[in-house]
Amino acid sequence: MSTDPAVVVLTEPADPTADLVITELNGRRVPVVRLDPGTDAVTFSAFVPTGRSWTGSLTTGRGRALDLGSVRSVYYRRPSPYTAPEHLDAQERAFVTAHARHGLGGVLGALDCLYVNLMRLRENPHGRSSPQFVRW
Repeated sequence: MSTDPAVVVLTEPADPTADLVITELNGRRVPVVRLDPGTDAVTFSAFVPTGRSWTGSLTTGRGRALDLGSVRSVYYRRPSPYTAPEHLDAQERAFVTAHARHGLGGVLGALDCLYVNLMRLRENPHGRSSPQFVRW
């Protein structure tokens, strides 16, 4: 696990724009962890010592490990919605999905780093688009 300042890219598996960004970052020797919370299995262990920033690790199902204290930025591109295993009933899937979103999303949202692309346009009831912060 590298402790060099890393970029987390949250996007779906097939995203050519993110691929170009990641290629450029790799060319600059910036560590990158690509993650899709809707399709990737993720495990993490994290805590915040009093008066300090996050410490711990995040590991993707593909074996990429990330020191949470080393994240320099999170690029929110186009991740798939959080999902739960199909064998669970509807109530269990809703529970697991909400906890995954709040758990992983809460940790990523609380990191002391630069966030890129956190605004999106969403239709409001009056038919006009208004900027809304992305819900992790």
